[in-house]
Amino acid sequence: MSSERLIIPEDLIGKSSKEFIVWLAKENPQIAKFNFHFYEYRMPNPADFKEKIATPKEDLIIIERSELSKDKLENLLDCGYAQGLLLALNSNLLLKDGRVGQIPMMDFSCEINRKNEGLIKRLMKEINLPGFLIVSGNSYHTVSKELFIDNQRGWEKFLGKCLLSNLADYRYIGHCLDKGYSSLRISNSEKGNEPRIVDVIL
Repeated sequence: MSSERLIIPEDLIGKSSKEFIVWLAKENPQIAKFNFHFYEYRMPNPADFKEKIATPKEDLIIIERSELSKDKLENLLDCGYAQGLLLALNSNLLLKDGRVGQIPMMDFSCEINRKNEGLIKRLMKEINLPGFLIVSGNSYHTVSKELFIDNQRGWEKFLGKCLLSNLADYRYIGHCLDKGYSSLRISNSEKGNEPRIVDVIL
């Protein structure tokens, strides 16, 4: 019998977003493939209403669950840094039975403080999506291991409830609805260090 200790959610506090992704893969054996993409961040431009330049859809980075590891993600990060690009995990993924899943992710625009942490945790509990509170330097994020499976309407309702909270980043939600998926930055950037888990939402 293996003596390796089971990693519980509380063990992830202080861990990076890439370490969370590796844990998520182990926790969800029904996942077949993860989607990632490189992008270049730029400040909002009212002339063209865009914030990010993403690579073309055909340049989507697809990683089999069985091949996903911390080392593989670090190699991808290094490739991106060499080109001045950032790496993000996409929320949409493929399951082994052919269905599509969405990882619930959210980006918040409120200040970093204890009060807002409490409000975000209460919001996620009211939505009934246990998961993790993440800080990426200047903002909070949440991510859950509970997937929306073949439930686009449920995913859109989740976005809507977050939008109505007045805590979430409305531009982020707009991008999600436009693209059909959310994204979580993994790289270091001028916006802040690599996102890290600061608390568990149960």
